[in-house]
Amino acid sequence: MTHSEIFLLFGLVAAVNYTLKAGGLFLAERLPKTGLFRRLIDALPGCILVALVAGGAWRQGTVGLAAIGVTVVATRFTRSLFLSLLLGIGAALVAQQF
Repeated sequence: MTHSEIFLLFGLVAAVNYTLKAGGLFLAERLPKTGLFRRLIDALPGCILVALVAGGAWRQGTVGLAAIGVTVVATRFTRSLFLSLLLGIGAALVAQQF
């Protein structure tokens, strides 16, 4: 590839990127602001996070599931995301030793 082709490729990627972002903003303006659809959209990021974490924990077996259990309980009692994550990571490190 020549330098001009590389610059052209960067320009095309940037144009597609900004077009997708603008399209997302355009679409977001037309989505319902209330009702069931809005509640589903609000819950979506959490669902994606759970799907990603649950698969990894399942593959780790007892260690991963114990770490998730500690994190959930810690979140319930401390209401601190950072502290809960630290406790979950600590539980995973301790559980790996046994």
